[in-house]
Amino acid sequence: MADLSKRITRQVGLFNPTIQEGLDILFEDPYDHKSNPNGIVNFKICENKMMSDLMIPKLQEVTLDLGDAELQYTAPQGFFGLRKEVASFLQEKSRADHNILPERVLILNACCSVMSAVAFAIGDEGDSYLLPVPCYDMIASFMNTYSGLRSILVDLDDDFSLSVDNLMKEYDIAVGAGKKVRGIMLVNPDNPSAKIHSKSSILEVMEFAKERKLHVIVDEIYLCSVFGDFASSLSYSNEWPDPANVHYIWGFSKDFAYSGARCGIFYSKNDRIVKAIGSTVNFVHTVSVTTQLSLYRILKDKEWVNNFLSESVRRLQKHCKMLTDILDKYSVCYIKPQGCIQYRMVDKIIEIKNIIYVVGICK
Repeated sequence: MADLSKRITRQVGLFNPTIQEGLDILFEDPYDHKSNPNGIVNFKICENKMMSDLMIPKLQEVTLDLGDAELQYTAPQGFFGLRKEVASFLQEKSRADHNILPERVLILNACCSVMSAVAFAIGDEGDSYLLPVPCYDMIASFMNTYSGLRSILVDLDDDFSLSVDNLMKEYDIAVGAGKKVRGIMLVNPDNPSAKIHSKSSILEVMEFAKERKLHVIVDEIYLCSVFGDFASSLSYSNEWPDPANVHYIWGFSKDFAYSGARCGIFYSKNDRIVKAIGSTVNFVHTVSVTTQLSLYRILKDKEWVNNFLSESVRRLQKHCKMLTDILDKYSVCYIKPQGCIQYRMVDKIIEIKNIIYVVGICK
């Protein structure tokens, strides 16, 4: 039997087998309150399943008018009409302090692919990046795919705030050990704590990155699912210490309750990295034209989008209160969410039949 490559063997070794085992069990017997009430309840994957009554009719509406365009290739950077609508959407919802150009927006098949593409662009195999933890457990895998970029785990403070002191410490240790550090990965609001990182803390991290000549990747996938006091990094980009080295990620999975679309967005003021990703790895990470055109038609209906997002936040708040009321009733300590309902961290493990739950990476 012919051997597999060292690259894929390395990647398999980095992947947590518990996650795959859990997913295999989950997808073989998923819970459904009508068709499969005794199935597996999924606490592992973050999906907004409260908006299907609004999203499904809209998808049916926008996919009725199929034409020749759905049968053809589109630009590897993404259908330009969708790139324009995404730029307009981010401009409004992030309250961006600058003009977001559609030419700087790239469409890839999911945010995991965006992370892989960015890692491929900023570092070589064996290089490293700083990753505050606890965090979503798959980020390290996504950033390592293709590039071989290695994560250096950096503790958040006790209240899950960003700590530049901790970043400095781990950076110095890594450099002292001969490692080449290329960037910092941030998620805001944070996953899994739902902590909102303040403007001042983000800028402090960016200043540190400028001093060390590091890229900063900011993932704001929960941009419109926040009911706390949240300022998008795009709203203060004129204060970024080094704008060319800040790169932005967003996607449709959370805010639009449409993880099945597999559509992630990359944006940067750095035309060099936009061109590099758009002309290389974007070719193997394109989103189906049918999906892109559907999302384009949805975003063009701004009244529907605004009503949908408002209702989504309302339902998130309602269910957040339902959940925290139950936790309070049973005296379960938890971290009060500042951002969104998707994640909680509790200080007890509650054993419930047919539950799969994995928190994430901790140092």
